[in-house]
Amino acid sequence: MPQHADRGGPAVVVVSGLGGVGKTALAVQRVHTLRNRFANGQLDADLSEVDAAGVLVCWLRARGHIRLPHRSAELPPTWLSVTSARALAMVIDDADTAPQVAPPLPADTEWLIRAYATEGNSELDVVTAEILAVTSGGLRIQAVRTAGQLALPAPANTGTHHNRSQTTPNEVTDMSYETLPALAKRLYRRLGDHPSRYFTTAAADAMLDTTTRATTELALEILLASGMVVDHHTCYSMPHTIQEHARTLADQDDQHTRKAARARVITLAYLPAAVDADYVLNPHPPRYNPVYEELRSGARTSRFGHPREAMTWFTTHLGTLRGLLHQAHEHDDHIAVCDLAEASWGAILKGRLNRYLVDSHELAVASARECGSPAESILTTRLSWGYRRTDRLSEAINAAVTARQVAVKAGDDWAESTAWSAEGRAYQAKAEYNVAVERFLESLAIAERLGDSRSIALRLRYIAECHTAQQRYAEACECLENAAARMDTIGDTVGYAGVLVKLAAPRIANGQADLALDDMVIALEIMRDSGSDAYVADVLACTGDAAAALGHTTDARQHYTQAHDLFAAVDDTTNADRMTAALAAL
Repeated sequence: MPQHADRGGPAVVVVSGLGGVGKTALAVQRVHTLRNRFANGQLDADLSEVDAAGVLVCWLRARGHIRLPHRSAELPPTWLSVTSARALAMVIDDADTAPQVAPPLPADTEWLIRAYATEGNSELDVVTAEILAVTSGGLRIQAVRTAGQLALPAPANTGTHHNRSQTTPNEVTDMSYETLPALAKRLYRRLGDHPSRYFTTAAADAMLDTTTRATTELALEILLASGMVVDHHTCYSMPHTIQEHARTLADQDDQHTRKAARARVITLAYLPAAVDADYVLNPHPPRYNPVYEELRSGARTSRFGHPREAMTWFTTHLGTLRGLLHQAHEHDDHIAVCDLAEASWGAILKGRLNRYLVDSHELAVASARECGSPAESILTTRLSWGYRRTDRLSEAINAAVTARQVAVKAGDDWAESTAWSAEGRAYQAKAEYNVAVERFLESLAIAERLGDSRSIALRLRYIAECHTAQQRYAEACECLENAAARMDTIGDTVGYAGVLVKLAAPRIANGQADLALDDMVIALEIMRDSGSDAYVADVLACTGDAAAALGHTTDARQHYTQAHDLFAAVDDTTNADRMTAALAAL
């Protein structure tokens, strides 16, 4: 690899070989040793998680390029324009099929592949080199393919070498596992129970139930050296084939031991981090898990210093959190299910993770009923939100009514108010605005009785949205100005910015687009700090509306385009399509 890095231009090395033999570990280690030659950084991509076009989108965003082309065929030349004069190292991992990685090539691309050795999928080798050619700028390259393989010991009690050409990948991994010391073997088996490939050091601590971090780090170092684990700097991962092998060995531990380890992984590794992230992302609503009181009182400080950091952690470990929640439900750990769902709320809101909202809260509501959790009503209310956001409006109404009944029975006034509001939101989505306002007024009355200024502000905002939809703009502005003042008074800056976003439409309709534009400047600064790309996109969309109303077409086009890209990135297709229509109207 070093000799190719010395060539002076784009160089590609394709590493292939049997599954689980350490190709990724080799590539990451070699690029790390060459890091000083790549002044502009290192980029990583895992093609098991995203396709070639997605890789380029992520990398362009990582380079600070927000305005992306609408067509995937335009991504390679855009990447070339951004990186042509930069020294970058790129590691691309886990290509499984040719269609997965074959990107649209620009018409003038020239590339040459020279492949060596014969093991593996030859078609895949070609397209793997093809994606590398595109990400290297579409320039003429040479791809050199190397075969990696673990050094295998000779079979016991024989004087002959093992014939590696007749060894299957599973046999290779079996023999590698058998060479591990007992501690590393135990961690390896426990990793087979982990619900995703990615895991943290804290999770490994919990799996081993060790008293010192050094013990865990020793086991991880052994697994890293064997290529069974890869260091991703912020966490670790296991290659797909390796984890599948580990899962076949997990049954060597008795069920009680495995269940205890899985519970520790939730309670010691992921739930505390999820709570910390949720609190930073959304600190204002009441909580039912008492651990939040430590954060609210200042007895403990969140490990995340900024909402963006908290949101990044959550999205990185979303697959793990989903898997842990399902594992806990399967093993009747109902309290853990409720706690994990509650701790996901801030990230669900800011990431618009609607499918995860429904999936997690359907399980959480069932668990809350089983264990008599005081959070049953609010979890059911949030499930109503999920149904509404996925266009299951009748189910949203039914869930909200159920949540209200549970809250009344429990004497939980705040949860009852929230349930009334969720029902109103469902009717609002059905365009039954008068019915929606009735529900919001019921909710508002309870919030006023409780003196809950934030809930009052939210209900006023929802009532104002109904007024806007009915073209009652003066009443909408009055409600929203009241709501904004309340959010500002209690220090909920994101809530304040959210109200300003809703205030833009009635102001524009009232001929006050200049005021709306001024508000969006304030809101954009707040939302850029919120950790939510979706919230930023909302502001940019309204900024585009205000600019268009003022005749500032160029500015409007820029804001709509940026909003479209952010909506698309968070899979908000409805709003992305709305931005496409707005651009067409210009």
